Amino acid sequence: MLYYNISMRSRGIQDFTVILCCKNAASTIKLCIESIRRAGAQNLIIIDGWSTDETQEILKSLNEKFHLGAQRGLSYDCQIGIDLCATEYAFFVDADHVIPIDFFSEMFLAYQSQGCDFLQSKLSIYKPKGAFNFGENEYYKHVHNIHWTKNMIGTSPSLFKVQNLKTGGEWEFYSPSANVIGDTSWAKRTHDKGAIFHVGGPIVKQIHAPSAISYFRKFKWYGQGDADFIIENPNKSLGMFFHLAFRYPVIYGVVMLRHLSYRGFLFVVFQGYTRLYHCVRRLVLKLLNFA
Repeated sequence: MLYYNISMRSRGIQDFTVILCCKNAASTIKLCIESIRRAGAQNLIIIDGWSTDETQEILKSLNEKFHLGAQRGLSYDCQIGIDLCATEYAFFVDADHVIPIDFFSEMFLAYQSQGCDFLQSKLSIYKPKGAFNFGENEYYKHVHNIHWTKNMIGTSPSLFKVQNLKTGGEWEFYSPSANVIGDTSWAKRTHDKGAIFHVGGPIVKQIHAPSAISYFRKFKWYGQGDADFIIENPNKSLGMFFHLAFRYPVIYGVVMLRHLSYRGFLFVVFQGYTRLYHCVRRLVLKLLNFA
């Protein structure tokens, strides 16, 4: 801890808060929090979305205080965490992340050097197993981790100035008019207001189940969120369809083949077309008033 304190002060990092929203994360939450504490975080705000597994019991066993969410979705719980922050800077960390020991200081250095408003870290898979885990790793290596500036960005793991995202702030996180996966809707609204998004800093490990069915369920959920995004932003329809039907399976697919990454190719093609199918399906059902 002494090394941590000297290192962080010497690199100019300010006081910060870590916001961790979780729900039914019993299999990963202990490892995640241990990595956050090991990296030196003093201020940790945990919002539990009314977990029905052992998540809350694990948090209590770790002597971690937590707040219950408002049962209005993840983006609203994130807003609760932001509004509870009393520090200038905050980090979003998800319950399936394992952060490196130098995460906070290295993120802050990258944030300062790039002059961005919102910085998402680089990513990889924690102890990968199976074709999809390894394929996702290749996607991060050859796509996500080599791009700095982005128009759309995931919200975690990330660093930002708290005041910008507080309720009533310029880039308020939650929008009552949005029915979309939080980061997609927020990133679009915030980018439209001039925010600069970058990807950089250290690599954070993600704990993802390796099975094909787990990835199918995740991509199905993403595809349904893509449909809701189109409904909310119909002027972005062509861009979203291009993203799902061409950018993921074709452009990213070519990138993977150029690097001889056949598992990466499988990952991006499977993601693109699974999301596209469930996006179109949800749009049709919405049109027919079945969803």
